[in-house]
Amino acid sequence: MDRRTFVLAAAASAAATRLGAQSVSPASSQPQRASSGANTLVFDAMGELRPEYTDDILRAMLRSGMDAITITLCDPKPEGDEALALAVDSLIEHDKYLASRPDLFVKATSVADLDRARRAGKLAVFYLYQNTVQFGTSLDRVDFFHRLGLRSCQLTYNTKNHVGVGCWEQGGITPFGRELIARMNQRRMLIDLSHANAQTMRETIAESKQPVIISHTACMAVHENRRNTPDDVLKAMAARGGVVGVCQMRPFRPRSVGGGTPGLLRPHHARHQGGRCGACGGSGATATIA
Repeated sequence: MDRRTFVLAAAASAAATRLGAQSVSPASSQPQRASSGANTLVFDAMGELRPEYTDDILRAMLRSGMDAITITLCDPKPEGDEALALAVDSLIEHDKYLASRPDLFVKATSVADLDRARRAGKLAVFYLYQNTVQFGTSLDRVDFFHRLGLRSCQLTYNTKNHVGVGCWEQGGITPFGRELIARMNQRRMLIDLSHANAQTMRETIAESKQPVIISHTACMAVHENRRNTPDDVLKAMAARGGVVGVCQMRPFRPRSVGGGTPGLLRPHHARHQGGRCGACGGSGATATIA
């Protein structure tokens, strides 16, 4: 399984839909997973996994057929020493949580871990920070967090940082940002451009030697919102082997009048712009169990 297959999850949106329809049997010690086909990887590129989730919710996630999930470890807004401390503490806490449920989860840092989780009927969990503030201006911190198990990271949140510029402001990647991109490429740490502005997206796609992801966004051409992605960026992502996760968050989509068609237009439009296998699911949240 190559890196592109690793993040592609066109069936993730369908999995989230199925999640609400699954019945849960608390008496079952091992959830029976839905069959989505031997070659289908169901991967939520941006989901949630919270300690307060009940056992029924966790088992329903597995029963839905979901194979893997990427989760945000902590609040991306703190800066400086606070950001570093929070990033380390939250990673340690998530490690403890996953280790406390070996019947359900595998902490994943590689495709081999994902495959091992699938064979065991467990959920592979990958870590993400939604900002690079925990790196500060130290490239060595990329190495440090890689050793702790981090395999993907957004360059920015909504505002400017040492690396680039978020969707609320104007500007592009910085000289340090170019160095950070190179180091993340060297460590095979996936670059996530969610929340970045269009200029930062364009410049990063051109700068990176490895494909990048926009794990949770929507299409600017379908609905104008500063968090959404313009068509030229979608096309550039496809041209460089990248993946775009289309999320279902209401501010990023047009209002539906008498049906769900506008919601369906977003992944369709992304695939039309990106070509074959250019779009996947990045829910922005795990579905609530009805």
